[in-house]
Amino acid sequence: MSDTPSADSQPGLRLLALGKALQDGGGIRGLSELEILGEIMKRIQAEKGLEETPRPCEYFDMIGGTGTGGLLAIMLGRLGMSVEEATAAYVDFARTVFSKRKWFFKNETFKASVLERVMKKIVLGHTGDTDSRMNADRTITDCKAFVCAMPGANLAVPRIFRSYDVKENRSYNCKVWEAACATLAAPTFFKSIELGEEVLKEAFVDAGLGCNNPVRLVLGEAHSVYGKERRVACIVSIGAGHPNVIGLHKPGAFQKILPTGLIKVLKGIADDCEKRSEEFEKSYRDDNATTYFRFNVQQGLQKVSLAEWDKLGEVKTHTLKYTGETQVGKNINQLREILTAGPVLERRTMEGEVIDTGGLSAFPPLEAEGRQQPDRDHRKRCRLRTQNTDCAFLHLVWLVPGITMGARRLNVQVLQDGGGIRGLSELLILGEIMERIKADKGLPKTPRPCEYFDIIGGTSTGG
Repeated sequence: MSDTPSADSQPGLRLLALGKALQDGGGIRGLSELEILGEIMKRIQAEKGLEETPRPCEYFDMIGGTGTGGLLAIMLGRLGMSVEEATAAYVDFARTVFSKRKWFFKNETFKASVLERVMKKIVLGHTGDTDSRMNADRTITDCKAFVCAMPGANLAVPRIFRSYDVKENRSYNCKVWEAACATLAAPTFFKSIELGEEVLKEAFVDAGLGCNNPVRLVLGEAHSVYGKERRVACIVSIGAGHPNVIGLHKPGAFQKILPTGLIKVLKGIADDCEKRSEEFEKSYRDDNATTYFRFNVQQGLQKVSLAEWDKLGEVKTHTLKYTGETQVGKNINQLREILTAGPVLERRTMEGEVIDTGGLSAFPPLEAEGRQQPDRDHRKRCRLRTQNTDCAFLHLVWLVPGITMGARRLNVQVLQDGGGIRGLSELLILGEIMERIKADKGLPKTPRPCEYFDIIGGTSTGG
């Protein structure tokens, strides 16, 4: 009999798709996506009583994006940033990149060289290597991330640059900064970027011309990696704001010189993309009413253009108004319950050391088998579950999260008494427990009891 767990017995997948605005790469409106994600993470923090706000890479198995959404997928998924870190990097990115315009009659509005320099700085700060690849031998997080871009010679099918392996349709394992530049290369805004082996280079532009909402690609990638049998706990799609009516109302000087044919092509593709996205949302909601979530600010961002980095505060204002709406709040709470029901994914330092992601949140729900305590009833044994709120018990009980040992759950009970120097015995026992946890989890250092026990109580030497 195979030891491989069945698809039904494995945790449901939590998938995140980060999109872009139809008219451009999303630009500064990507801040709206970060604000929405930030609200989700803060509610998880409050629900679980965590000291720090958790990171999206700890609660999503896969993050995919295009345009600005692709940049965020790299920051949050590949580089393992918190929402706060990504927001700070994003604001600096917007101010630097979108303030460096080219001369009026150039083919692109902004300098690709500035985009490249800023992305290299971001990658260096979070990996220690400017040229770190998307699919590296050692990554910072177990969350899988990808971005979409279109080969300039064929705008029909997007190319996917991944941080993980797939069996079919593999793409070039480019550098992280290259993937970011490719997914951000919106026509008329940034120059295309050439990627690939020296003699087989291809020019890439952003994939917004064909998949401004990459939710279908995220689901397809999940099927490729985990199998179609694997249950999906939730699919979350976040947009960069509801689009304005596609058109060029009151065109500026730059828009006036755009070829009419190009305008018609962009309009037609954008309309078709929005239609397909709506069809997917409707069909998936009909079949999976509790697993599909779409968040997208409906009003206020239509007139905020890609490069208006001085309107970042306006983007935040409209997004906070959106997340404060009653139905949106209910949807976020429902999503929070699904995200926290699954395991917390590991994060690692640049040196490969596993980072503590919040104590209890990294383990299955606590369920102790019993307790022992010194009292007048001579160490009376009681049954106890974590839901018990009897304060008379709490200061006397030691509980340890279930430590998986094969198919069994190891439950540790500690009996403390007055013991004097014999308290050393308790430390030796605890030391052995910690050493076994270290070996079982492959940790570089011996963990501390305070990281694995909910409550530590004692009397005399045990105190």
